[in-house]
Amino acid sequence: MTKQQPKDRKFLSMAEKRRFEASSLNRTERERELEKIVVDTMWMARRYACGRLTFAPQIVNQCLEKLDKLGIVITDDSTLVEDGNSNGRKLDVS
Repeated sequence: MTKQQPKDRKFLSMAEKRRFEASSLNRTERERELEKIVVDTMWMARRYACGRLTFAPQIVNQCLEKLDKLGIVITDDSTLVEDGNSNGRKLDVS
């Protein structure tokens, strides 16, 4: 059962239109798309956080651990050095 856009409905913005269209996707299709977005962007977050002496490495590590528990695989990045804020612990879930 998909949602039908009312004929007289005018969207306030493109973002509202996209939200309406996304709501008509079935849940598994939406989850697959969201997982792809996470996988495609997490490498950038990992590289940004690597070696920083801020809260960024901690947040990225927590996210990587949560993703691992959810079964979402983020591949290792061989270009990274150790996380500067964790006493030699790798900035990886592995």
